[in-house]
Amino acid sequence: MTPYRIILIEDRKKDAEEIVDCLEELMKKRDDKKYNFRIEHIEGKKAEKYEEDEYLHYDESVIDEIEAKYLESSQKKEKMGLLLDVMLTKEDLESSLSSYYPQAELAKRIYFEFHDSMPVYMITASPVFAIQSDIIMGVDLSEQYIAKNALLRYKFENNIAKLFEFYQNFNFEENCEEGNYV
Repeated sequence: MTPYRIILIEDRKKDAEEIVDCLEELMKKRDDKKYNFRIEHIEGKKAEKYEEDEYLHYDESVIDEIEAKYLESSQKKEKMGLLLDVMLTKEDLESSLSSYYPQAELAKRIYFEFHDSMPVYMITASPVFAIQSDIIMGVDLSEQYIAKNALLRYKFENNIAKLFEFYQNFNFEENCEEGNYV
C-alpha cells in the first residue's frame, strides 16, 4: 500500500480541525487497497480574530514549510499532495467582502510553486470559484476544487471521491524529476 500524505493549508482554525476530522473519518471508511491516505495541517503563524472566528493566517514562510514536508515525504518514499484554501490572509478575507473576486495572492503563489510536482486541490467557501477560478487564481481550476460546504456541511460523497481520485491520478513520474519540486 502506497503512503499518501495530504497537507492542508487552511487558515480558519475551526474549518481546519473539521476538515482533518472529516477526511480522517472518510479515509477509514474507504476500501482502498492501493493508497494509505493521511492528512496533516500546517498552521499559519498570524493568530487573529476576524468577524468572531479565529484564524491562523499565513505568510510567505508557508512555502518553505511545504518544501520541507515535500523533501521529508520524498525521503520516506511517500506521495504528497496539497489541499489548499483559496483565502489565506486577512487581506484575502477583506478583499472577498469588497469584491466578487478575492485576491488569493498567497494561494496563487503556492499553487504555481507546486502544481507541477504535486497535486494541488483547492478548497473554498467562495460561491463564485467554480465559474471564476481563472480570474481568482489565474488558471481554470473548476475541475479541481471542493466547496467547504460540500465537504463539511453536506458531506457530498461524489465531491469527496473526486478529491481522492485527483490525488490518486496525479502522475508524479511525468510531472517532476526525483527530488525536484519546483
